[in-house]
Amino acid sequence: MKTRIVLFFLMGMIQLGFAQSKFIDSLSKQFSIETDEKIKILLLSDIAYNYRLIKPDTALILGQKALGWAKKINFPPGESAALNAIGAIYRMVGDLQNAMLHCYKCI
Repeated sequence: MKTRIVLFFLMGMIQLGFAQSKFIDSLSKQFSIETDEKIKILLLSDIAYNYRLIKPDTALILGQKALGWAKKINFPPGESAALNAIGAIYRMVGDLQNAMLHCYKCI
């Protein structure tokens, strides 16, 4: 009985991993065909947020890129989305001080 429960749990985790990857792929595809800079910044922030569980280092780079881009074109909603993503990434890696700092800035 325990073996079945463990097997069922592992199968569920595998499905969750594949679903996450498909979602990131669809966001990446939308990012590549989008022409509006503001929407691209929001998409990049979403990609960074969703990468936090899989590749936190990549997620942090993407979040910082979105933040810099949003500041460059003076797009406050984009800055907020990027800061929120960066805060979530820091929270996932256990850096709570930076997580709180970035989440506080996004308010």
